[in-house]
Amino acid sequence: MCVAKEAASAGPLTGAELFAVNVLQTGQRPASITFSTRGEDRFGQTEWSVGEHGAPVLMESLSVFECRRHAIHDGGDHVILVGEVVKASFEPGLDPLLYFRGSYRRLHFD
Repeated sequence: MCVAKEAASAGPLTGAELFAVNVLQTGQRPASITFSTRGEDRFGQTEWSVGEHGAPVLMESLSVFECRRHAIHDGGDHVILVGEVVKASFEPGLDPLLYFRGSYRRLHFD
């Protein structure tokens, strides 16, 4: 996970022993927008629960990787947070939320 050093979440994320990576699905566009802006209470606007290992898990995500912090690397104006996955979950009936070239996109299957 890469976090801008100036982001309000950089300190809490680099200081946490456990964190979660939530892979969003198409119905979570509002959560994507909320977490991509400088909102004051992102978790107050998004449904979430405490994961099995204590990290916040967004409800209805396509996939969740609960991680234990393994390493932190300097990435210039970002911090690279490497985690050891301690639990993974996946909802096979959902499609991923994609953001590419400045727009939300959908996968097209033949």
